[in-house]
Amino acid sequence: MRKTIDICAFILAATLPGMAQEEPQHTAIPLTDPSRPAMVHASLMNGGITVTGYNGKEVIVEARSRREDGRDSKPDPKAAGMHRLESRGTGLSVEENDNEFHIGVGAMNRTVDLNIRVPFNTSLKLRCLNDGDIKVEHVSGEIDVDDLNGGVKLLNVSGTVVAHSLNEDVVVTLDQVTPGKAMSFSTMNGDVDVTLPGDLKARVKLKSENGEIYSDFDVHPEASPDNPKVAENCWTHPMPKGPKGRFVAQLPFFYGLWRFSKNKQAAKDLLLYLSQKPAVTKVVEASFGYDLPAFKTMYDLDIWNTVGPPLGTVYGYPPRGDEETSIAGAPARTEVAAQIYNQAINTVMVSKFTQGGEKINDVIRWAENELEATLRA
Repeated sequence: MRKTIDICAFILAATLPGMAQEEPQHTAIPLTDPSRPAMVHASLMNGGITVTGYNGKEVIVEARSRREDGRDSKPDPKAAGMHRLESRGTGLSVEENDNEFHIGVGAMNRTVDLNIRVPFNTSLKLRCLNDGDIKVEHVSGEIDVDDLNGGVKLLNVSGTVVAHSLNEDVVVTLDQVTPGKAMSFSTMNGDVDVTLPGDLKARVKLKSENGEIYSDFDVHPEASPDNPKVAENCWTHPMPKGPKGRFVAQLPFFYGLWRFSKNKQAAKDLLLYLSQKPAVTKVVEASFGYDLPAFKTMYDLDIWNTVGPPLGTVYGYPPRGDEETSIAGAPARTEVAAQIYNQAINTVMVSKFTQGGEKINDVIRWAENELEATLRA
């Protein structure tokens, strides 16, 4: 049984008492079959998602448009001498079919927060891009959450979890774990804090690029088994070539000294040593060729020819031949490029086009408005 609810509203702010208060949009849809678990999909371009489990038979959704200040797009020249009347509607849309719910909003240029109540036994697939966190409490099922620029917090959940954030922390507290199912917790620029049942027995794979790993479990490291049959089918190849050339993304790093350093000469000597080819070679070999030197003149190390199987599988990992390195935001001036990188504008553009179904020209106009706001700031 399919049920669809679309809620649209346009509220004009006025100076009358009480009119400035923004009322949330609200709907409740019953499950087709309350005896079976539900599945909820929810995604937002701008805003946060909060999901709470309760003892009920409906999925209850509340959408609230967040008041924005200072993020207006470029004024329309035709509107000179007039002031803008703001739309407070969220365009909330909820569709249900056989216990599966799809929740979204039509307000692409405003920040909207979703507050969702679901039956305890509900699986979730939640996605956020900007200006909001994902929070889940008291839900049991298969939970899959991904927040590009916000944090992820899953408290007192059960079942299986796949949780990822690019730029914030991931915090998960699991009361019970479904045996025999794989789980994943990851972040690029934050911390991962996972609490598991004390009697859990599992095989775990832990990795940190820029931090330390701590555990109060009795963890026994084991050697990583080789999988030559799998490796034989893997190969690192150059980037495809487009009309403007062949570009490969790169995130360079450099050593430096603080002006207030107490022993600058010793620090300079250390940096000089670390920059020499023998020291660089040890670092690259320890990473099996994935830690690239800061100097392109050192891309001739033998490690890229000897790593395998198969031999030479990572030879194409360093930029070679006609490949040009590309840094997000280049060649914009430093402060603008930094904002392009920090706001993941390039990444959001790809997501809008490939996942959001937006037309490429609309995506480009969105990026222009974001950059104009950055330049004005």
